[in-house]
Amino acid sequence: PDDMLFLVPFAALPVLGVPLLARFAPALVPHWEWRSGPSGCFLPIARALGIAVPHTQACTAAGAPLPDRPQVAEGLEAIKQAAQPDGLRLLTGAPGCASTRAAVLLHLPQAQVAQYAGHSDADPQAPESSGLALQDGWLTVADLSGVPLEGLDLAVFSSCFGGSVQLSPGRALVGLPLTMLNQGTRAVIAALWQVNADFNPAFSRELFGHLKDHGPIEAVRLAQAALFAENPPRD
Repeated sequence: PDDMLFLVPFAALPVLGVPLLARFAPALVPHWEWRSGPSGCFLPIARALGIAVPHTQACTAAGAPLPDRPQVAEGLEAIKQAAQPDGLRLLTGAPGCASTRAAVLLHLPQAQVAQYAGHSDADPQAPESSGLALQDGWLTVADLSGVPLEGLDLAVFSSCFGGSVQLSPGRALVGLPLTMLNQGTRAVIAALWQVNADFNPAFSRELFGHLKDHGPIEAVRLAQAALFAENPPRD
């Protein structure tokens, strides 16, 4: 959804008395060749990469510092449980586990499934500057556009507006998910809206739990349906 429809929570809209996602599995398919998408399960994960950024030197476009998110690593508990014991790498900002641009660019091409928890930004004026806030600054769309990601089956962005896509003057779509897909990633799960810090760990648990038996589109639907059942959306 774009323009005036951008903030409409389509997944929660009622259809015959139940949320849309309880009857359908909605997905964004910008290119027709992606219409089928990956359908197999992803667990156990042989090569998992978890990235959490509790503190960042990155600033907003206006120069304001981004707030710390000291509990953000809690969102990675599910991917830790889903990974094989010898197949997990965590970049959390702790000593020896720096979540820097260099570390992410080094390890991301080696991952099968990756999850990021932190701040993201979508800049409509300079979409290629949109990106993920890491410990030492922004990892941008431009940075990722040269990274080979053919081995990455799934990327999960647990961050506000991580799924935002901008339309460039040449009518090209620019954004983090499309860049990842263009570089070879098979599937990307990202939010079009703000992400509640308390909601993220619960969603991750449901998501990775359903990835045992389903592909990412169905796993997202089932995870959202389960959480909506516990916390019905307000009118």
